[in-house]
Amino acid sequence: VSVSFVAFGILLVLSSSPFSGECARILAFFPTTLRSHQLMNCALAEVLAEAGHNVTVLGATMNVYPRAKYRYLRIDGLAISNELTKTFINIPNMSTYKYLGVVQPMLRVHNATLAQPKMQHFLQTSQESDYDLLLMTYLINDFHLGLGAHFRCPIVMFCVMEPMKRIHRWVGNSDEISYVPTQLSGMVQPLNFFQRVKNFLWYLVECVMLYGSMETSVEEFYNYNFPSD
Repeated sequence: VSVSFVAFGILLVLSSSPFSGECARILAFFPTTLRSHQLMNCALAEVLAEAGHNVTVLGATMNVYPRAKYRYLRIDGLAISNELTKTFINIPNMSTYKYLGVVQPMLRVHNATLAQPKMQHFLQTSQESDYDLLLMTYLINDFHLGLGAHFRCPIVMFCVMEPMKRIHRWVGNSDEISYVPTQLSGMVQPLNFFQRVKNFLWYLVECVMLYGSMETSVEEFYNYNFPSD
């Protein structure tokens, strides 16, 4: 999905909302330390700012577009190692146990980002009514969705890579495993009969082993960072 297409979709949502006659206050949360991802993230924020919206970006890297019209606040996040980055990019070609080895470090990195002093100061000094929309990039950081509840605003999720099964489930896309290859399978369409059987087995692995192992950690980090009142 191109940045311009996603930006158009967000602008369409904003134009049909109750605050369409005035600029929206948008909080863009980009916790990734991958520069390639941040270039696309901030490009989207820049488009929204140029459209007249009041955009505040929380980013874990240096501002990649220093002349952009958005307000940029750098938070101190743990850098994702080059080795972990290469492993994550090579998802379709890795074995399941290696993929499982990527998930937990990524969750810990994102949890550490929320605990940084600058991030905590921002949350403590902000009011729940300060923002009309949360724009969040996704990279195995499910519990960051709690920021939407914290500010009591809707969420638009931005994914710069092939969406994971979890995202498809959130937005209501059916799995269609009979002809759509799973992310871990490494296969491409069209699928013959035996590939469909193999894809179904990968689907079970993805559901049971991967997301089953994630749920406990995601719930733990969510409850820690966003405890119930």
